[in-house]
Amino acid sequence: MPRPRHPPWRSGLVRRPFGPDEITGPSPPPTPLRFSRKAGPAHDRAPHLRQARITVAGAACGLLALTACSGSSGGSPSTSAPVSTPPPASAAAQIVIKDFMFGPASLTVAPGTVVTVRNEDKTPHTATATGSQAFDTGTIAGGKSAIFKAPAAAGTYDYICNIHQYMKGKLTVR
Repeated sequence: MPRPRHPPWRSGLVRRPFGPDEITGPSPPPTPLRFSRKAGPAHDRAPHLRQARITVAGAACGLLALTACSGSSGGSPSTSAPVSTPPPASAAAQIVIKDFMFGPASLTVAPGTVVTVRNEDKTPHTATATGSQAFDTGTIAGGKSAIFKAPAAAGTYDYICNIHQYMKGKLTVR
């Protein structure tokens, strides 16, 4: 007798073997996804965001108008000079090692400044001046920090990681 080409339950004469659909029932049909970027029902789901954007834009225009009007007081030019505050020393004197790179690649500091080197990689690194023995942090474990004092002599000092010598940076002392 020849073998049937299809399983017997497809003909409807034999009961289908017990399967997962008979336990949980059929799964619901998938919901259609909306990827519309055009105006319409899919775009109007968050009208409060549109209103917030309009409010922010209006406030910015109003602030600009007030600033322009307050600049002149009775027709006399303003004589106040802008006040500038220097950045804190700790922010300027920091080198971060991340993704096998020194950041910033070039740092300018005053002579004798204490420089913090923070290693955000998992592997150990160093920050060692090349040519002269001006500074060397030693090995800094991953997630740890080290400090060194910038050289007293003004100049540009190239430095590398002794473990990964393709990592390079520059320290300028002025």
